[in-house]
Amino acid sequence: MAGNKEQWNGGELRKYVQENIPGTIVVTRKPTNHCAVVIEKGTGKILYWGEKNFEIMNKLTSPDTVPKRKAAPQPLFDIPPQLNINTMAENTAKNALYYLIELTELMGGKKCVIKYKDGNFPDKVVCGPLEFTLGGMKIKGGEGDD
Repeated sequence: MAGNKEQWNGGELRKYVQENIPGTIVVTRKPTNHCAVVIEKGTGKILYWGEKNFEIMNKLTSPDTVPKRKAAPQPLFDIPPQLNINTMAENTAKNALYYLIELTELMGGKKCVIKYKDGNFPDKVVCGPLEFTLGGMKIKGGEGDD
């Protein structure tokens, strides 16, 4: 990837993980800005975790190299972290629905539609003459619109 070697976009990370570790779910750092996670689909076990997408790519491409950490107290039981994917999906869907309802109220009851890019991932929300993307808001039919 051109530019900083420590930057990997979500599409590249998702493609690399699905080619090399089939049956996983990839949650990238953006747009949530929480962290990047590779989750085993069936069990919910966290396979890889990192603050940035690059940290996961670094762990995948050079698994022998372990980053140095401060000494931490050892847990009494070695239980690997797991996520309940259904609960996580349910909570995410509920939050999205809450925000869509609030957007509809703010727009005076206009119908809001989620548009998808390449048929897979949401790209924008269209509500009346306004289009909302991760980059900001755009007015359809306004000046500078193609």
